[in-house]
Amino acid sequence: MNRGEIILEVTEAPEGGYDARALGHGVFTRCEDWDDLKEMVRDAVRRHFGDDDVPGVIRLHFVRDEAIADWGCRGSSRRPSPPSVSAASMPTELPTRREAT
Repeated sequence: MNRGEIILEVTEAPEGGYDARALGHGVFTRCEDWDDLKEMVRDAVRRHFGDDDVPGVIRLHFVRDEAIADWGCRGSSRRPSPPSVSAASMPTELPTRREAT
């Protein structure tokens, strides 16, 4: 048994579930949930390397690509304050409820 390791990059599949692709090897598998993915990865690695040359460690590296808005604050992690509301812009009376006729 080879005592090295193999690293698989795991991403969320666009249609749901997970995709796992080995870095530097032709190993790929796809599965619906995390526990099944681990079993599928073990099987795919065994099939790729053969029983006598399987790496000692299979490392799953989960990658999530997510974009967030910058809130217009370059160089600052502070969220901008909402616009201030003055008392003059507030209504002085609440509208009355209309009676049903």
